[in-house]
Amino acid sequence: MCILIVKTFVPVRTRRFAPGTPYASLVFLHLPRIIWYHTGTLDETGVTWGASRRAGISGHKPAVALSKEGYVILVFSDQDHKNGSNLIYQVGRIDPYGGRRQSIAWLTDAIGWDRGFHNAIAINDNGIIVGVHETGHASTGLYYRVGRFADPAAGAYTIHWDSGVYGIKYDDGINPHIAINNQNQVVAVHQVSSSDFLLHYRRGTVIGGVIHFGESRRYDNYAIAPAVALLDSGLVLEVHCLGGFVSRTGRLSPIDPEVIDWAEPVMG
Repeated sequence: MCILIVKTFVPVRTRRFAPGTPYASLVFLHLPRIIWYHTGTLDETGVTWGASRRAGISGHKPAVALSKEGYVILVFSDQDHKNGSNLIYQVGRIDPYGGRRQSIAWLTDAIGWDRGFHNAIAINDNGIIVGVHETGHASTGLYYRVGRFADPAAGAYTIHWDSGVYGIKYDDGINPHIAINNQNQVVAVHQVSSSDFLLHYRRGTVIGGVIHFGESRRYDNYAIAPAVALLDSGLVLEVHCLGGFVSRTGRLSPIDPEVIDWAEPVMG
């Protein structure tokens, strides 16, 4: 259902293997204060999901990222409203080549990482973690963080934030989402406000602990709640919702480093 995709069904970073190879990915579902997840396997016909499992964590607006090593980063808000909300993360692990019936082995406790609401998270094969979120009070700011695991080889799975102890403002809006590829290129999308149906994107590049973003650009005039993925080829995969499930593809322009060349949206 569309409501699950927009509010409680979180698309995750995907990784392609040879057809038939077991592939583990995650989706976290949100019921009042209880976070659940599924693991699944992907082949050329689609995703086969395992049973829903409790994450053993309570929270709101969950999102998830999965690394090539199978590290799981779960992020969520501690409240169901914006004012005074705090953001939490917890790190776990699954077998990235395992089946759909496996469970997450949690490696950290729940750890606060910012004040804010409605967050999203992504990680690439270089170990760079990027997160975005709304402000945690009655304003319109969107903020980002850049980090990496402290030292997984030594069993330190907390996130070291190279961008600093606070989020860095990069735009205004709601419903932010972000993707990063293995060339450290970034695409961030968001809805302009709750009173309109305008979607914007920004292209950027991670250098050190900073995302060097380009200009905010309109790409849809009638949509809400966008999410995005970015491949190393420059292919952009975007989904949003308004009266149904809508997807569209784009490609990073080789001419203008701030532009995405979008195809027309597709319903369903």
